[in-house]
Amino acid sequence: PEQPTQGQDLVSRMRSATQPAENISGQLVNMKQILAFTDRTLYAAALARFYLVFQAVDLLISRHLSEPGWVELAGPLDLVLSSRVSGFEADLEYLLGKENVARTLEQIRGNEALAKVV
Repeated sequence: PEQPTQGQDLVSRMRSATQPAENISGQLVNMKQILAFTDRTLYAAALARFYLVFQAVDLLISRHLSEPGWVELAGPLDLVLSSRVSGFEADLEYLLGKENVARTLEQIRGNEALAKVV
């Protein structure tokens, strides 16, 4: 993968850092997609992975809102991501039960490829 350099903007650095994990994740998602849609627990686990990514991106955007040019892009994007994050949380609670969401997220956070992204 391309190594980030000092002069790269945030978007380029994010793209460089996440590309290998995104490739692996994309392949795994495509292979498991059919199974995930047939089993509630598998579907919730797949959804939880995306939740963690959206949550991390939302946090990153909120930390960089003061960078030049980001307020125009990230302001509306932050509203969309925040809405998606809360939507993921509601879906996970529905699929897993409120008491099981934290445990499932902790198990998924241990995934090495996902840890590189978030």
